[in-house]
Amino acid sequence: MGRLPDGLPLRHVGVGRAQPPILTELTDRTGESAQLWVRRGEHRLCVASVESPAELRAFLPVGTLLPLPLGSAAHALMDSADVRAQGWAETIGERATGVASISAPIRVHGELVAALCLSGPLSRFAPHPSTLHPTTVVAAAHQLETAMR
Repeated sequence: MGRLPDGLPLRHVGVGRAQPPILTELTDRTGESAQLWVRRGEHRLCVASVESPAELRAFLPVGTLLPLPLGSAAHALMDSADVRAQGWAETIGERATGVASISAPIRVHGELVAALCLSGPLSRFAPHPSTLHPTTVVAAAHQLETAMR
């Protein structure tokens, strides 16, 4: 079994059968792009991504490495008290102007291993991502947790 640079086994980041269908289902259900992120030191790494079918979309391909702490996936990976209490994090234009996102942490056996992110143009997430998609994103994150066990 391979490992990411921080020592996390690849099986914990959804490399396998369950992750692509869950991300695809999330994109199909919401019409927005979905990504799976893992922490890599002071950065986050995209390990899976499904692009929105909409012409106007937010999309980050697999292999994208972004610095912490910007973006909802970064907030979820940093495991703040707010994220633990709500079960999700949202951002509006924090990392990129005009983009909004909502992310949920993914825990396996109590260990934070990844973050599931749904992102898109602010115009489709208005007034806040949490008014539209928190239940859907958290449910998909739970599906991934189950699949990764």
